[in-house]
Amino acid sequence: MRVHFANTGPDFPYAYYLGVTSAVRAFGEKVKLWLVERPTTGYLPLLEGKVEIVDYPYRLPPLLILEGHNDHFRRVTVFDNCAWRILYEHGGSIMGLDSFTLKSFHDLLEPDKEMLVGLDDPAGVGTPTGWPFCMHGATCRAGSKIAEAIYVDSTRVFYGACPSGRHKAVINGRLLFGGAGIIPFLNHALQNVDRLSVAEFGQLGGWERGDPLPEFYIWREDGELLHSDCRTIPFYATSRKEAFDRITEKTVDNSNVLLSRLIRETFIKENWIDQRQ
Repeated sequence: MRVHFANTGPDFPYAYYLGVTSAVRAFGEKVKLWLVERPTTGYLPLLEGKVEIVDYPYRLPPLLILEGHNDHFRRVTVFDNCAWRILYEHGGSIMGLDSFTLKSFHDLLEPDKEMLVGLDDPAGVGTPTGWPFCMHGATCRAGSKIAEAIYVDSTRVFYGACPSGRHKAVINGRLLFGGAGIIPFLNHALQNVDRLSVAEFGQLGGWERGDPLPEFYIWREDGELLHSDCRTIPFYATSRKEAFDRITEKTVDNSNVLLSRLIRETFIKENWIDQRQ
């Protein structure tokens, strides 16, 4: 099974480089980077020859429904649609470039199950509006019917259609954030729980419930992993953009937050530091 990343913007920051190279460390040659838009600045050249990089070959759906939304919203929405097409047609795992991987997790997909998902918020399981699963690290077999249904609904929202399910993607003709990704993913995952392998909370992601907002542990100096067998960590860049934008070679080398410590231990102790020189 492959691990897929997709880039939809003009830049490729240091944090994206970490996301891909940490996955290469965990999965080896199985990592593939799809370029929906080819970056003109950043760290992409350092990945050439180390990971398979291809231009996204498929036509995108019409983007009229994205008018009036900011650039970040538009690019995340395009990523979501591309990710589910890739996953349906090729199988494997979909990863956010805003992530860090410690070890492989494909062994968590049970032989008799169709898709692997991570438990993201235990408090959301069984509640009418809860978001119990994380899309980051979602893994399925090629041709998965669940992945196909998610991709179909992800494409329908570009035409203003609101797929049925617990969570709504379009309200009054306006697309909601995550309407092409996490929302159709959650709807179909919740309808097919018996066909899922569910990783334990903290293995593929997760957040700590704070008061009044979730508290993302990786940005804390006293942070600890949510699970002793943590496999991959999403950075939650949309929710923590200010912190995410500060991830640079200099800050990683000098900061003592949990994320920086993990990066230093993984890259420096194993001489991966040489690959970013």
